[in-house]
Amino acid sequence: MNKTLVLFDFDGTITVIDSTLSFYKFLYNSKLLFLYNHYFLCLRYVLLYRLKLISYFTLKKKRLDIHTTKFNDSEILKLSEEYYKKYYHNLLNPKAMDRINWHKNQGHELWVISASYDFLLQKWSMENGLNLITNKTSLDNCKRRINGRDVNYESKVEYLKLKVDLESYSEIYAYGDSDGDKAMLDLANFKFYKPFRT
Repeated sequence: MNKTLVLFDFDGTITVIDSTLSFYKFLYNSKLLFLYNHYFLCLRYVLLYRLKLISYFTLKKKRLDIHTTKFNDSEILKLSEEYYKKYYHNLLNPKAMDRINWHKNQGHELWVISASYDFLLQKWSMENGLNLITNKTSLDNCKRRINGRDVNYESKVEYLKLKVDLESYSEIYAYGDSDGDKAMLDLANFKFYKPFRT
C-alpha cells in the first residue's frame, strides 16, 4: 500500500509570526517589561551568540528560563490556553492551513516538526488532527528546561525517525522556511521552501 508522509515546520511556515516570541509578549502587561526581560537580561548571551561563543540553543534556553520559570506546569498550561483562545487565529497563515487540509483530504499522514514548545503547540495540533514533534519542557530545580536536544536542524530528522519508518512511505512532502529545516527538506521527494510567503 502506497503511503504519503507530510512534514511541516511551524513558525514561519504555518505561521506568519513567531509563536514563541508572540507568547512571551503575551505574558507581560507592559511592552517595556517584555523588552527588559527579553533583551536586557539576555544581553550578555546575545553578545556571546553574535560572537559565536555560544549556540543559539543556549540563548534560547536562557530566554525560556527568564520568561517562564516563575510559572509552574499548571500555570503555564493555563496561560498557553488563554493565549491559544485569544491570539492563535492571528498566527496562522491561511495558505498553509489550506495546504494542510488538502493533504488531510488526500489521506496523507501529517507531522508538524517544530523547535517551538509543547505547551504552545499541543492543543492546536490535537484539535487539527496533526502528529507533533516539538520541544518538551518541565520544571527542574525551579528552572524550566528543555528535555533533550532542540528539535531543530538534524535533530528534526532524528526525532522523526524515532516515530516513523521512512522506508514505508512511497512519497514524502516537506515544507519549511529556514536553515533549521534543511535536513527535514532533504528527506522529501517534494520539498517546498518558504512556500506560503506572498
